[in-house]
Amino acid sequence: MAGTLLLVQAKMKKWVVPASSKNTYIYQWVADSMQILATGHTHEATTATAPPVNLNDPELVYLEDFNHEAFTFGSPSKMTKTSTI
Repeated sequence: MAGTLLLVQAKMKKWVVPASSKNTYIYQWVADSMQILATGHTHEATTATAPPVNLNDPELVYLEDFNHEAFTFGSPSKMTKTSTI
């Protein structure tokens, strides 16, 4: 079984719905970027019969050795308005 460790940055978006609706607000997570931190095999350390980790495995990736540029994708939301005082 292989695993992947991801870092996702997201913002919570608040949608206003008509007052006649049961819920006045709907919240949605909108992802801004996604970064792959590491990929490799998962290790079952919870069982006593689990095999030891093979540090010479060529597919084993360490977090500090894996550098990947963040993948960003657009959001359907409008630009945030800012106000100055």
